[in-house]
Amino acid sequence: MTARHARNPCEQPYHDGLDRNRTSVRAPLSAGIEYLQGLSDTGIYRVNSDVGVTANLWKSLGISFTFGERYESKPLPGKKTRDTTTAVSLVCTLI
Repeated sequence: MTARHARNPCEQPYHDGLDRNRTSVRAPLSAGIEYLQGLSDTGIYRVNSDVGVTANLWKSLGISFTFGERYESKPLPGKKTRDTTTAVSLVCTLI
């Protein structure tokens, strides 16, 4: 029979991004917005926005989901004022 040692609640074990006690994964959210004003014609402007979340899968390997929206106040003839993009990326952290 082996002796059991009481675990110190103040000790923090190595954390690899995965929470072993829950079924969730640490996934930080990032967001950004950019406003671009036209210089020659102040009625022309663009607004770019991005929202993304990156989840660590294993050590330095992760997956990223991003959504982007682009708005242009005066687009070229035949083009829409709003454009959206959705991306899924495999992320490898080297450093």
